[in-house]
Amino acid sequence: MALQKTAPPTTTAPEPFLSIDQALELMPGMTRNHLAQLRYDGQGPVFYKPTPRTVFYRASDIFKWMESGRCTSTAKADA
Repeated sequence: MALQKTAPPTTTAPEPFLSIDQALELMPGMTRNHLAQLRYDGQGPVFYKPTPRTVFYRASDIFKWMESGRCTSTAKADA
């Protein structure tokens, strides 16, 4: 009876966390204060807060948030 060879399990490294300053580099024109206000209002990108004074982001969450605001016109649609 022959043993079947199996491929080793593939693992991918988890996406790294970004500091506020690193996150701001991905968002042209965004200021630290505006990002803080967006966090407070619950309108910014998803963030992680492991301690009361520490905030991290992931690039994929920032890009998803920016894509959600993608527009083709500045005119408002009639509701």
